[in-house]
Amino acid sequence: MSIVKPSTAFKAGADWISAEVRAYMKDQVAIHVDTVADLRDSDMEQARFVYIKSKAALYRLNLSSGAADDGDTAIHDNLSRRYLKITGTGPGGAFWDVAVDALADRDAYDAEAANFAVFVADTGSGRAALYVKNSATSADWSDPLYFTAAPGDVGVAITAAPAKTTPVDADAIGIIDSADSNALKKVTWANLKATLYTAPALTGTPTAPTASGGTNTTQIATTAFVQAAIDALLSGAPGALDTLNELAAALGDDAAFATTVTNALALKAPLASPALTGTPTAPTAAVGTATTQLATTAFVQAAMGLTVNIQDTAGIAAAIYPMTDRHRGARTYDRLVAKRRLGTGSIVFHIAVNGVPATASITVTDDLVSLTGLAIAVADGDEVSTVVESGDATVIHLAVEMVGG
Repeated sequence: MSIVKPSTAFKAGADWISAEVRAYMKDQVAIHVDTVADLRDSDMEQARFVYIKSKAALYRLNLSSGAADDGDTAIHDNLSRRYLKITGTGPGGAFWDVAVDALADRDAYDAEAANFAVFVADTGSGRAALYVKNSATSADWSDPLYFTAAPGDVGVAITAAPAKTTPVDADAIGIIDSADSNALKKVTWANLKATLYTAPALTGTPTAPTASGGTNTTQIATTAFVQAAIDALLSGAPGALDTLNELAAALGDDAAFATTVTNALALKAPLASPALTGTPTAPTAAVGTATTQLATTAFVQAAMGLTVNIQDTAGIAAAIYPMTDRHRGARTYDRLVAKRRLGTGSIVFHIAVNGVPATASITVTDDLVSLTGLAIAVADGDEVSTVVESGDATVIHLAVEMVGG
C-alpha cells in the first residue's frame, strides 16, 4: 500500500505522478494512493480529493452521496466515506465535465447536479482551477482546486531546480503564447536557436569574442579584430600615407601607375653596355681619380691641363711665349693636337717637360695638326710647357692638347 500525504506528494520519489499533476495540483490533492484497495483500507481523513494511480482518475469526497462502492465511479474508505469519480478527461490526468475560459462562464452550469465539474482556465488571477458541484443546489460549488501555482511559486521552483549548463536540442523551455490566449507552450532549444540565430536584428552595443589575427572564417569580426587587421596592414606607415586616398595621391592618382613606370623605365639606358644618345651628363670626378667612375669632358680637360693660349699683336718671329702648367698625376700621352685658332700665318713650337723638349718641332698654320706616337711620359708634379720657336702670325691664339695614356 502506498499513501502519499501532502507533505511528500511532490517529492522526486513519487515519480508515478505526472509532471503536469505535480505542477498544477501541488498542495491541492490531499492524498494519492496506488490502488482502489489502498483507498478502501485507509482512513482518508476526509481528504477532499484522492488520486488513484491504478485508475488514473481523480475522486472527490461527497459525504451526502449514497452511491455504493462499485470500485470505479464510487469508492468508500474504511470509514465508508464516499469518493466519487470526477468524469470528463482534461490535461494532466485531471477530469472535468466542461472547460470554460473565465470564472464568469462557470455560472452557466450553476444548475447542474452534484459532482458536475467545471475547469476554469483563468479564475481572475491568471490561475486555472477545477470547481465541482457540492449538491444539486444552484451555484453550490466547491472551493477551487488550482491547477497552476500561486504567483511566486514558479520562481521559487525554478530557483530550486538543478542547473543545466549545456542544453541540447531536445530540451525545452516554457513560454506564454500571446497569440493563443496566453496558453502555456513549450519551445525546444533547437527551435530557439533557429529563431535567434537566423538574421538577428541586434540593437544596443552587442559584443562577441575577438578572433585571433589572420582568422578567415564566418566568425563574427569585432571592432577590435578589424582595428588590429588595419594596424597590421598599415604596419607603421607614416600618417601622410596611411589611407588609400593618400597613397593614390602619392601615385599621382594614376590608375595605370605600373604601366606608366614600366614605360618610363623602358626609355632608360641599361646598366650593361648602354648606348647613350644626345648629350648625356654625369658628375665630374675629382682630379686624380683613377677608378671605373665615368670621366666627363670637364674631368678630362682638368686632367690634361695643357690648353695653351698665346696672343701677340706685334709678331712673334724667333720669340718664345711659354705656357707652363704643373701636371697633376702621372700619365703617358701618345697624341698631340694643336690648332691656331685666331690670326694668320704660322707658328712653330714644341712641348717641353721640366724644360726638356719632349716633341719635335711642329708647325701650325690654319689647319689642325695631330701628331701620334709621341709617348710623352709625365710624372706627378712635372712642369709641362709650350715652347714657341718661331712664327709669322700677327695674332696668335694657339690651342695645344695632349691626348691618350
